[in-house]
Amino acid sequence: MTWLRRNPLDILCTTLDAERDALLRGDHDALAPLLERKERQLAALVRDGAAAPEAIRSRITPRLDRNRDLLAAAAEGLRAARDRLRSDGARADLCTYGADGARNAAPSTGTKLERRA
Repeated sequence: MTWLRRNPLDILCTTLDAERDALLRGDHDALAPLLERKERQLAALVRDGAAAPEAIRSRITPRLDRNRDLLAAAAEGLRAARDRLRSDGARADLCTYGADGARNAAPSTGTKLERRA
């Protein structure tokens, strides 16, 4: 039986698309393994010279640019959430959402710290 070997450029494009999907889903745990795969695949592509520079520019560069923008937006969203949680008024209007989508105000416990020996 003969096994067909996939084009390294196609494999890298698939990985970049998987990275995009993970970013859109907010699946941050999936990003580290994808980064490792992406680095290996890029190195193999360059080492083996498996694709012409024009193919790389036309197929990979748009995906890399798109994912870079998504990563930047995700990082900005995480920074904004962190800053919001650190702000003084964050606890005053903290709310949760139930399974039915209804908004519920979370009870405020105040900022009093109780220490026990």
